[in-house]
Amino acid sequence: MKLNIVRYALVLVIAMTFTNGALASDNKAEAEIQALLLEYQNALKSSNTPAIVALYATDGVQMPPGAPSAVGKTAIETSYNATFDAIGLDLVFHIDEIDLFNKKSALLRTHSTGTVTLHTDNDKQVPAGFKELFIVKKEKGVWRFSHYSFSEAPAS
Repeated sequence: MKLNIVRYALVLVIAMTFTNGALASDNKAEAEIQALLLEYQNALKSSNTPAIVALYATDGVQMPPGAPSAVGKTAIETSYNATFDAIGLDLVFHIDEIDLFNKKSALLRTHSTGTVTLHTDNDKQVPAGFKELFIVKKEKGVWRFSHYSFSEAPAS
């Protein structure tokens, strides 16, 4: 009986060790993905196209509403340059969900609120809100945007 209790305790300790290791790994990945989103938020605010493009995977895809998909870093750069010619963005992103598919890919669902500055209308500022969906993946050990799509949402 005493031997069975010891075996049970040993199995429990081993299981907890593996579970805690997985949780620590998940927490690290989530923190890295949150940091990626913060870098994106800061680069958007400063209209920094090169910094944004660096956050995308080599084969990254941006899928803006009402426009063709931008596939690859050159197309993504062109898309953001056109965006910043027309508007400025001052948004704060709020994470709604991070779903780790595995150690190298995840889904990131967010919403953002803030203001859009309309360069074509004397830099008029208007409230803005968006819903965003990112697929992120590790590329050379670093989390990058693989796919990104967004739509307008009521500003709250």
